Amino acid sequence: MPKILLLRGTCGTGKSTLANELAMRLHVPVPVLHKDDIYDSVVELVPEHHSRNRICFDFLCRFLTNVIAANATVILDYGLNKPTYPN
Repeated sequence: MPKILLLRGTCGTGKSTLANELAMRLHVPVPVLHKDDIYDSVVELVPEHHSRNRICFDFLCRFLTNVIAANATVILDYGLNKPTYPN
């Protein structure tokens, strides 16, 4: 059964620290995916904030679909924000 551990919270609350510590304490090679890593990787290519968020949401949706299909485990560090793009 796939396991997706989702850590959500506002900026500076320790999500990344907790995610990394949790992965280490589980003693298994659990990948930690930080939404900020995705967002930061497209900053220079995509100037609009809402477009960068859209890219992150789309990527994470596809990624989690694959995690479920592969029956894998992942820890996701995902900051709170409001989508600013139209549905």
